[in-house]
Amino acid sequence: MHCLDCNSLFRSPILSQAEYIDLYQNASDTLWEWYQDKRNDFNIISGLLSKIAGGKILDIGCYSGLFLKSLPARFEKFGIEPSGSASLIAQSNGVNILGKTCTQINPDQRFDIVVAIDVIEHVTDVNEFIGNALRHVNENGLLIISTGNPDCIFWKKIFKAKFWYNSISEHLTFPSFKYFACYCKQVGLTNPLQFRFSYLKCSFGWKLMLCISQIIFFISPAIFRFFERIRRKMIGRADWLNHEFGLSAGGLFTDHHLIVIKNEKDGDPKKSRRRRGLACQNRLVRNHEETGKDGK
Repeated sequence: MHCLDCNSLFRSPILSQAEYIDLYQNASDTLWEWYQDKRNDFNIISGLLSKIAGGKILDIGCYSGLFLKSLPARFEKFGIEPSGSASLIAQSNGVNILGKTCTQINPDQRFDIVVAIDVIEHVTDVNEFIGNALRHVNENGLLIISTGNPDCIFWKKIFKAKFWYNSISEHLTFPSFKYFACYCKQVGLTNPLQFRFSYLKCSFGWKLMLCISQIIFFISPAIFRFFERIRRKMIGRADWLNHEFGLSAGGLFTDHHLIVIKNEKDGDPKKSRRRRGLACQNRLVRNHEETGKDGK
C-alpha cells in the first residue's frame, strides 16, 4: 500500500503494536550484532554529534547500546529497549535504560538529542511515535531518525513490492521525506534535513552476491527461500525451516535516509497549518487501519 499524498509505503495486514513489542521482548541479544561496525548511519550521526558540545541523548530501541557506547563521554547516555537480554548488555555498556517503550518514560524528562535508528519502520502509528519522541526533546534539540527510503528508485520503480526491505515481515511502515516535511509543517517546526545513504559498507564481491539474491527474490520469493533454507541448513542455522525469513540486501543500494528534525518552531505560522501536511498524517493512520487490503 502507499499514500497518494506523500508516497510513503505500508505493509498490510499487520499485527497490533503490542504483539510486535512482545516479539521484540524475546529477541536474541546477538541478532543484529554482526554488522554493527559496517553501518553507515552510525558514522553519519556521529559526525553530526561531533559538532555538539555534549548533553543528554536518548536512543529509542538502543538494543545492546553499541551506538551509544561509541559516543564520547561528554554525552549522558539513555536508552529504551524492549528486549530484556539486550537491555542488560546495554547497561553493561554504560547506558541508563529507562524502559521498554517511550510511554514508560517520565513525561517531564527531556533530552538534547533523541535518536531512533531502525525503529520507525517497526511501528504501526508513525504520527504517534514521532509525537511521543518530540515530547522528550528539549527546545532546539534534535530528533534523528534512520530508516529505509521509499523514494529509492530501485525500490519505487523497479523491484517495488519485491524490494528486499519489504521482505522483512516486521517492517511495517516506510515514511518518505515528503511525509516528514509535511509533519513538520503541520506541527509548526522548521523543515527537516535529509541524508541519503547505503545501509552497510560492502565490498564489490559482496554487492554482487546481494544483487543476484535480489534478482532471484524478484523473480520468485519461493525460489529464493528454497535456496536460502539449503544454505542455512549447510551452515547449521537453527532457523533453516523458517518459511517467512526475508532477503537481507543492505548495502546494495542507496536505499536509506537519515532525517534530522530540530525542535524549533517555524517563524511562519501560516505554513504550520497547511492542510496537505495534515492530509499526509491522516493518510498514514488510515492506511494502517485498513488492514484487510493487499499489502502490495
